[in-house]
Amino acid sequence: MKLENNNKPIWTGLVPFKFRYDSTESNVFAVSKAVVHKEFGKTIGMVALYVKESVIAAIYENSLNHQGGEFYILDEKHSIISSRNKSLLYHDFTDMTAISLPNLGERETSFILGKGDDELLVSTQHFEPLSWTIISVIPLDAITVENKEITKLIIRIGIWCLIFAMGISFFLSRSITKPLFILASTMRKIRNGQMNVRSSYKSMNEIGHLSDGFNSLMDRIEALVAKNAEEERTKSEIEFKLLQSQVKPHFLYNTVETIISLIKLNMKTEAIAAAKYMANFYNISLSRGNDVISIREEMKLTESYLEIQKLRYVEYMDYSMDIDEDIMCYATPKLMLQPIVENAIYHGLKWKKEKGYLQIVGFMQNGQIIIEVHDNGVGMDKQQMEQLLEPAVEDKRKVSFGARSVNSRIKMLYGDLYGLDVESVSGSYTKVTIRLPIKEL
Repeated sequence: MKLENNNKPIWTGLVPFKFRYDSTESNVFAVSKAVVHKEFGKTIGMVALYVKESVIAAIYENSLNHQGGEFYILDEKHSIISSRNKSLLYHDFTDMTAISLPNLGERETSFILGKGDDELLVSTQHFEPLSWTIISVIPLDAITVENKEITKLIIRIGIWCLIFAMGISFFLSRSITKPLFILASTMRKIRNGQMNVRSSYKSMNEIGHLSDGFNSLMDRIEALVAKNAEEERTKSEIEFKLLQSQVKPHFLYNTVETIISLIKLNMKTEAIAAAKYMANFYNISLSRGNDVISIREEMKLTESYLEIQKLRYVEYMDYSMDIDEDIMCYATPKLMLQPIVENAIYHGLKWKKEKGYLQIVGFMQNGQIIIEVHDNGVGMDKQQMEQLLEPAVEDKRKVSFGARSVNSRIKMLYGDLYGLDVESVSGSYTKVTIRLPIKEL
């Protein structure tokens, strides 16, 4: 080579070279350029510069951002002239890496090798002035690791946002549903009979207004219920007084007629007995204005009434009374039994073709006082039994007034567990059961 013709720097390939002051050989690139005399224009010498391969490698190693990636520089023969792994220098690239290169005449090219987790991104770039090819081999996982971290961060942020949104929605829904649950709980208690319960929720929002309105409504309902109960009590008292007013004159008139008839028939003994029974009846029924008397007194009153009726209707009725002594001292509403006995006589035995029988028994059972009035009269059908105790329906023969009054009065005094039960078979019998609490007089 003639130096006169070498006006441009000349690069040699990678060569081993030992510097004077180094003990080991180094892989270097030699760069030479002719020195030309400035006056004569003749080449008077040559300058040579040796560049270590490690200096070239440091340039791309410092810019290597992806962990696990490799950079290679190849000469025109595809021999490796620069690499982080110095053992690969001077060897064929394909033999050392098992990577087949496409046509390197193109300036830039990229392709992916491998599958799954072993995929590699291979990028090539041709450096024309030196006929070098720069190749980077980077695992795809190393490239996408930042994207994966960003994706994980987005997922974490999304989860926290979801948890936060669910928490906010829970507290918002709770603030709405909690007062509704309180109101619903109050309604259930009221439905179970606790009429004095009220909603405790207080607020200025719509549900608070609803709660206040509900409480006001329940106050009005409770007042109306109390008013209705008082009216029912008054009505029951009026009915009872009416019953008394009907019994006394009616019974007095009939008894006097019976006594007169007995005297005319020269049955003085029976007439005297009837007068005594009548006196006894009115003495107990007056009872100094008391509406509650002992069961013993009530039985004496009923017995006096039955004896007088037996004198009047001797041809079609008889009776018996079997009352346990244990219950005689307890309390009962006055004239509780007489209306039931009267119904049995006038609407049961009197319509019977042959002589009928009336039986009264009294005993204690399951913590209650039970008094049964049984007659073998004509009985009642289902409709008549319903009319007997129904306050809204009244039989044409007024069968139900006395029984209905007694039933409502017992319930008013002692509660719905007590009162009258009716059992009857048309043409066979009727049994009225009276249930009373055990109350001391």
